[in-house]
Amino acid sequence: MATTTELKAGDVVEITVIIKSMTSFWRHNRWSHRDELSYCISMAEVDADDDDPWFKTFTSSKFVDAVAEGETVTVQGKFKKVDLYNGQVQHVITHCKKL
Repeated sequence: MATTTELKAGDVVEITVIIKSMTSFWRHNRWSHRDELSYCISMAEVDADDDDPWFKTFTSSKFVDAVAEGETVTVQGKFKKVDLYNGQVQHVITHCKKL
């Protein structure tokens, strides 16, 4: 895994993570003009220290059905940006899929 400073938007990352939490919420899709169930999935890299950045993705895709809380999986996705949530650095990744 590359360090934060080495990652650029659009870089493909492949990491082994533990699914820490899966939170669902409804949001309005501006393109379909309908409400859809979406998920925020928080993940921590296996063997990472507590203060290492977490990873998160927002999805309404089949990725949700492929993973479960507490599961250890290898995922692939595109790095989007670094975010800060409740003092925790998080790497936002998109287009996640379980390998």
